[in-house]
Amino acid sequence: MNSAFFSWKKYMSYILMATLAIFVWQWVTNPMVIVVTGVGSISAPAESAVLTFSLVSSASNADEALSNVKNNAEKLKNTLKEIGIPESEIYESQIAVTPSESSFQGSVSMGLKTDKITMLDRVISILYSGGAVVVSQPVLTAKNVEDMDKKAYDMAIKDAKKKASEIALSNLKIFKKIVLIQESQAQGSSTVTTKADEATQITDNISPDTGLLKINKVVSVSYKMW
Repeated sequence: MNSAFFSWKKYMSYILMATLAIFVWQWVTNPMVIVVTGVGSISAPAESAVLTFSLVSSASNADEALSNVKNNAEKLKNTLKEIGIPESEIYESQIAVTPSESSFQGSVSMGLKTDKITMLDRVISILYSGGAVVVSQPVLTAKNVEDMDKKAYDMAIKDAKKKASEIALSNLKIFKKIVLIQESQAQGSSTVTTKADEATQITDNISPDTGLLKINKVVSVSYKMW
């Protein structure tokens, strides 16, 4: 009887071990898979701005159209130099002249770079007054943009990890593993220029007229959880 009892006990232990092995195998090979989105954003005071613009003039002949655009460009450069923008920071393309049905049109693309961030509204007004047809939105730049880009990315990853931890906790998952990180191309990394809000102005001692360079990062992180 003892022999039969031990055989039965041994048989049951084998069944329990097999059941446990199947359970562990199912647990390991069938993790919960999730994708979370992380967002990171960082800003810094802008140190310089780039503007691009175009000058256009029409005349009855090609020489006159060329001369008009050239003169307007020279006058505009002189005006910009008077407000403190050096000629070395003003650039222009070759003047193009194209014929139309009854006249010729001369055009030139120009641009400038300036550290006079607080004067941008005045600079844009001067450009239009000087004959500019289209003036682009200012593109602001700051020091250590690459560092800002990395910090924004790290913040996005940290945000994704926080969200993943919350999901793991709510689903009683103990272990988690990152299997894929993708930087969003649709919303992607974007750089925008804004003005500092009142709180930021006070905290960081920033002038109300100072532009901010803001870098946004959006990442999608795939996790396996057990």
